[in-house]
Amino acid sequence: MADNVGNRLGPRAYFDYTTDDNETFMVLLDESVAEALGNDKSTIARTVIQRSQKRPYVLRTVIVEDPQSGARKEVVIGDPDSTFMSQDVAVNVQINGVSYNVIGRKGEYKFFPSVSEQGGGT
Repeated sequence: MADNVGNRLGPRAYFDYTTDDNETFMVLLDESVAEALGNDKSTIARTVIQRSQKRPYVLRTVIVEDPQSGARKEVVIGDPDSTFMSQDVAVNVQINGVSYNVIGRKGEYKFFPSVSEQGGGT
């Protein structure tokens, strides 16, 4: 089967993303990739985090690598307690029939508005 991971034309769906501060939002992700890594589809309408530079959060992710080609992808992890965020060894995961290794992770971080964006200072 061809590797369709991250295909922008593939089916997308809204998934829950719970911040480290325990706020829950929805984020639009590639459906097969998000499900393979244990993300939960949104069942309740929530505020949507847009994938842009202006969102307040940079989402937590794991890095997956195809051991055959070396191709890497960064995948959002919606649950702060996911085992993918706590393991310190490479883990195998199947995405669209292709075997990937989870080789790293990046934690969430939050941007605060600058003083000028808050209407103060010069």
